[in-house]
Amino acid sequence: MKELVLEGKKATGERFRKTIKSTKASLYLKRRKLVSLDLSPLEQCNKLQTFSLSQNRLTSIDLHPLEKCSALQGLFLNDNQLTDINLIPLQRCFQLKILDLRNNPLSAIDLSSLASCSQLSLLSFDSSTTIRWEKPSLALNKLPRGLQTYREEIQRAWKQHTARQKQGTRTQRSEKLRMILKKCQEMSLERMSRLLAFENSDLLFDWLLDLPEEYGIQIKDEKVFFTKDLQSKSSETEAAISSLLEKFEEFEKSHRETKV
Repeated sequence: MKELVLEGKKATGERFRKTIKSTKASLYLKRRKLVSLDLSPLEQCNKLQTFSLSQNRLTSIDLHPLEKCSALQGLFLNDNQLTDINLIPLQRCFQLKILDLRNNPLSAIDLSSLASCSQLSLLSFDSSTTIRWEKPSLALNKLPRGLQTYREEIQRAWKQHTARQKQGTRTQRSEKLRMILKKCQEMSLERMSRLLAFENSDLLFDWLLDLPEEYGIQIKDEKVFFTKDLQSKSSETEAAISSLLEKFEEFEKSHRETKV
């Protein structure tokens, strides 16, 4: 058993110190006027079940030390001044049942890390807080009970995230395609497939074969040749590039459906 020291700062400017035992199961630090607190010592508190920092004046808190608190069941951060919070450290807290974030000016919160907290039964935060789901996967039927309450909002947030990712991928692919057409007259299939985020060069090859001859793209000896001048910044060039991207999206969609 070790003695650990938690350190922080109060709104009065006074230094805060509290000595705790590493075997402590419950830790209540509410109404201490805390504006900051270093949770690093809690990495050694693997028996901690309940932790409360409610009714303080915290504007931020780093929860990473709680990754090691595998027995944590209740975390109370309500009635603070938190504007942002990273819940990723809690994804290893498999016993977590209650998370209270009420009465904090949180503009948005990413709940995706809590999907692994299968015991979560109560999650509370203000209705003004926007729900986000910043992971590519979502299994609605496997969400813990505490997240089921926000099922519709989570599904909507996931769709928005997926749409943003797709748009981001398309934008990146568009920029790289423009770069290729501007700087290159030829390129290996392998390199072009990497630049345009194809799964492999065979997939790129199939796409290029499907393109109409009007684009002036030819394949020979594992190389791609651009025989048409698409290097200018004319509206015709932009239209051709946009059309190329649309052709790719159509091909990619049909390829996914074939795989399924």
